[in-house]
Amino acid sequence: MEEAKQLRRLGGAAHSVQADEARHKREQQELARAQKEADRQALYSSFSREKIDEMKHQAKLRAEMQMAYKTGDMKSWERLKARLEADA
Repeated sequence: MEEAKQLRRLGGAAHSVQADEARHKREQQELARAQKEADRQALYSSFSREKIDEMKHQAKLRAEMQMAYKTGDMKSWERLKARLEADA
């Protein structure tokens, strides 16, 4: 009888340790997520509106360049390629 009580106590302690480890892991993951989000926000806030608009414009030009290449319009592809290289 006494052994059964002792086994239950030890089993409860092992379960408690596992629960503590799982809780700690979740907390660490949440801290990492929060830090990543804070870093992302800091990066975005460092960009000026003009820089953001320029990045969007370059992405649009790259998409147009891909479409020109896929359709075989090499004249437009060369023109867009030259424009992107000039911006870089």
